[in-house]
Amino acid sequence: MMSPTRFRVFDDGRSIYPFTLTRPAIDLRLGALRLWEKIAVVGTARIGLLVNDRIAAVVAERGDTPPVNEPLAEGPTWLLNGRTLYAARFWRTVVESLVELPPHEEYAVRDGDRVILALLGEERARRFSEAVRSGRPPLEALDGIPVGEEAVDWIDWPWDLVRLNAAEIAADWDRLGGQKRSGTVSPAATVYRPEHVRIEGGARVEAGAVLDAREGPIWIGEGAIVHPLAYVQGPVAIGSGSEVMPGARVRQGTSLGPGCLVGGEVEETIFQGWTNKYHDGFVGHSVIGAWGNLGALTTTSDLKNTYGTVRVELPEGIRDTGELKIGCFLGDQVRLGIGTLLTSGAVIGPACNLFGGTLLPKTIPPFAWGGADGIERYDVERFLSTAATAMRRRGATLGPAEQALYRRLAAGNDQ
Repeated sequence: MMSPTRFRVFDDGRSIYPFTLTRPAIDLRLGALRLWEKIAVVGTARIGLLVNDRIAAVVAERGDTPPVNEPLAEGPTWLLNGRTLYAARFWRTVVESLVELPPHEEYAVRDGDRVILALLGEERARRFSEAVRSGRPPLEALDGIPVGEEAVDWIDWPWDLVRLNAAEIAADWDRLGGQKRSGTVSPAATVYRPEHVRIEGGARVEAGAVLDAREGPIWIGEGAIVHPLAYVQGPVAIGSGSEVMPGARVRQGTSLGPGCLVGGEVEETIFQGWTNKYHDGFVGHSVIGAWGNLGALTTTSDLKNTYGTVRVELPEGIRDTGELKIGCFLGDQVRLGIGTLLTSGAVIGPACNLFGGTLLPKTIPPFAWGGADGIERYDVERFLSTAATAMRRRGATLGPAEQALYRRLAAGNDQ
């Protein structure tokens, strides 16, 4: 058994609806990597995650993260807020520049009432950890130590992910080591600016495919496939085991998490992972949760006819994104039937099954079933059966902790 880590990426509990109903914010994908991964890929230090106990068992059960909420190590502990990109840049500077840091003196940096990072001794680290795990503001654990102030950018809203994604693909390409070709590229494929393309082992770029890295880098993960006649326009990140289908157009600013099958046209969109958009249809300026399915010809609007900024309805109220182009935000385990149309700024909660080939309402709560003839409550046990079947087809399991989470959400006890 490995000893506990002294480096923790923590989640401060901020809601980024609808995604944080089923995962902590630091587990969201931005660029090629999830937020916590931006810190983990730097250097050789083993990190752990610190999240609210409400979601900890689910994250641990999924098995694709560092240890979650493990006991603190003896001695000082570094705590880095994964919801700000400042923490990742800070840690890279520390590791790569060998910046001299006080090994034992406690101190922290905050932005107003939000903690950016802290180096804490055992007692304060314990209190900090307890605050995060119980959903209390961790700032209370910093009394009595030097605290600096820094104004930084935060991932506060779902549209922040869309806004920052293209730049973060480029930043992650660099974090991952830059140019590389371990996979195979057909001689009949076209690659513009190959020095800006990174292809991991087992990946394939097939005949007639075009990789266009003239406007930004392209990263293709292990075992991913870019099929014949597909066009990939960087900056783009294609996760391990994902496939860009024949003739697809994956335009700049798009990130595919692992295990996605994507056809048609996508632009400036993040797929968290294990979601299918196999057929034609356009999805733009959107964030798509994990384990979903977008039926043939599913299409999003991402620009209003008035060219005005897009407004989004969230539990906190209606918010003006300040963005001219915003598509949709779909939670985990959302399934859309063929011909589904989504308006600009649409928000759909997790665990929905929607169909009927119609323009859906702009805001749909979790556990919705239906479409053109009306929407009703999706029975949670029926949902769990479908979700388990969909995951089993991809060699995955819907574990007991995640089932329990969805049952709590359906009962309204875990919003």
